[in-house]
Formats: sequence, structure tokens, C-alpha cells
Amino acid sequence: MAGQYRHEQKYYINYATYHILRNRLKVILQPDENAGPDGAYHIRSLYYDDRYESSLTTKIAGVDERTKYRVRIYNYSNKVIRLERKAKKGAYILKHSCGLTLPEYEKLRNNDVAFLLKKAKPPCGAVYAAIMNDGLRPVKVVDYRREAYTHPVEDVRITFDMDLRMGTDFDIFNPDMFTVPMLEKGQMILEIKFNKFMPGFIRDIFMDVESTPSAISKYAICRKFDV
Repeated sequence: MAGQYRHEQKYYINYATYHILRNRLKVILQPDENAGPDGAYHIRSLYYDDRYESSLTTKIAGVDERTKYRVRIYNYSNKVIRLERKAKKGAYILKHSCGLTLPEYEKLRNNDVAFLLKKAKPPCGAVYAAIMNDGLRPVKVVDYRREAYTHPVEDVRITFDMDLRMGTDFDIFNPDMFTVPMLEKGQMILEIKFNKFMPGFIRDIFMDVESTPSAISKYAICRKFDV
């Protein structure tokens, strides 16, 4: 598979830890360029799974190598629509992402997927094959607000994902979709991603934070009532 695997670490944290970390990060890292006035932006993902529920069952079973497919939008807008395939191998991730136009997304939604074969960029071929061979179809909407910080050394990206919610239908551009909160009150998810190594001056920010890495999947959390 072409591309570069990256390290990924995830933690459950509370708001007290969040405020400590964000105050430190703001001194060294840059805020995400897509952030709004409050420093965050909204992410909505429509996750797909196959007839075997492979993405869900491999996560629950703790399989070392697994794959997830999703369509992702930002701030409920149809200006940027991403078709993504995320592969996980132990503590490493590899994401392939391709832009979709709104007409292309509507074709995908209506299972008219021949256009994917004309798009040379991954993961279109893999999505087409999964739909045709394995019955890949949309199963769950996942919503949250993200505050992100970046640094060019080793392409470090640190995100705080808060207000995780499960959507109840597939109308992904509807800002009024009814959603259900999925985390305990005051809890959020910290994600740390980097290429080969975490620079020491960034690692030191987390030295006195008491938290243990967890095998967190927002998709699996939002499907816990389906199991």
C-alpha cells in the first residue's frame, strides 16, 4: 500500500487536563488553519461497513490490522467532501483521502458508483471494490468538535475531540440532525499523530499528565448500542 504510516496515540482526558495542555501547546504549536473564531471546527463523518460488519467486529476483537471507510464533511458544509479509507496496523495509521463533488457524493449515496473507477486517486478503487464485492454501505453518523494544533517537525498533529455524538440519520448536511451524546460528561479524546518520532520539546508538554493510551474508536463508541 502506497503512502506513509504514522504513529497514532489516543487518550481519554477531562476538561482540567485539556486546559493545561492547550495553554502549553498554544505557545509552541500553531492552531489549525481551518479553526473558527472559537478555535475549533465541527467534523461529521458518515461511516461505512460491509455486510460482515468487518470494521466494527475487527475493532471489538482487537485485530491488529483493520480498515474503516467514511465520508467526511466540515461545519455541515458541502464545499469540502472527503472520501476516506483509514488503515490501522498496531499503533500506526495510514489514511487515503479523495475529494468528492456534491454530485459525486449524491451518486455514491444512491449506489451509482461507476464514477469511482474514473478517479485515479486512492481510495476510490478500494471503495468501489468493497461496495461491489462486500456490500459496503453507510451505517452510522459520528459528530464532534475538534480543536487542533500542528508543528512541521515530523508533521505533528495534536487534536482535542469533544462533544462526541451519534447521528440518527444519513442526511449529513443537516445541521439540525438529532444526535445523542456518547461520552461521559466532562470527557473528551486527545489524539497525537506524528511520523517517525515525537520531538522532545513537544513530548515534554505531556510529561506530567497522568493518562494512559487507549484503543479508542469513535466509530465503535457510536455503535455500542448496535452490538
